[in-house]
Amino acid sequence: MELFDTGNMTSPQFYMVGLILCLGFSVGTGRPQIPLWGRGAMGFLMVSGLLLHNKRGAWLACVLAISCWVLVNRRWKILLAMVLVGAMGISMPQVRARLAELQEVVMPNHGGRMVLWRHVAPELIRDYPLGMGYAAPEYEDFRAVTDRHIEEGLDHLHNNLLQTRLELGWHGVLFWGSWMTVVLSVTLIRAWRVREVSPEQALAQSTVGIALLALLLNGCVEYNFGDSEILMVYLMILGAAAGVGTMELTSSEAAPRD
Repeated sequence: MELFDTGNMTSPQFYMVGLILCLGFSVGTGRPQIPLWGRGAMGFLMVSGLLLHNKRGAWLACVLAISCWVLVNRRWKILLAMVLVGAMGISMPQVRARLAELQEVVMPNHGGRMVLWRHVAPELIRDYPLGMGYAAPEYEDFRAVTDRHIEEGLDHLHNNLLQTRLELGWHGVLFWGSWMTVVLSVTLIRAWRVREVSPEQALAQSTVGIALLALLLNGCVEYNFGDSEILMVYLMILGAAAGVGTMELTSSEAAPRD
């Protein structure tokens, strides 16, 4: 196999989330700091893993999410680091080759996401208006509704909302979409509300929210909510979102007693 074909789907998303959390919880003040060399080593290892796995969706989601993090927290120096990392990535032949393949993805004969989104999903959703059932779709179901090329053994639509719609119907989409939207919006709104009185708290809130945003962005081109390993990362972030909110409540309630 060529080097740029050897990456898997789950690991680069671990690195993506880890990079965002490492970034957010190491640039603030008022807490014990990780030494600069330690932060640099962690960042280098996670960026290297992200690049070597050659998953374009994770690359794009990571860039967009960290850009949002920079805008929310106004840490403009991080943009310079992003440019340097981007230049390092573009210098790698397998990265350039992988990016050049993007034009093939949108071609209907490629058998990739465009076939799933434009041909397979509409047909199956029309056949199952209330959903096929959780984890019910199989490769044979996809094969039955199109004569176009599809990756052998594929049983998901490479998109969180489409897969949720196919399995659980519109009511499933409404529930899942509302769930993710509420967690994301509440976390970022909390960060905005406390940014003046507690910059550290705002940084923690926004970092957790942006980590969730990164997974959701990658979920536009991967069905990453259905993978048990990535689901654990989702649950960790959801727990962290609840945790930083509890810390805010506890500290605000403790202030009058102090």
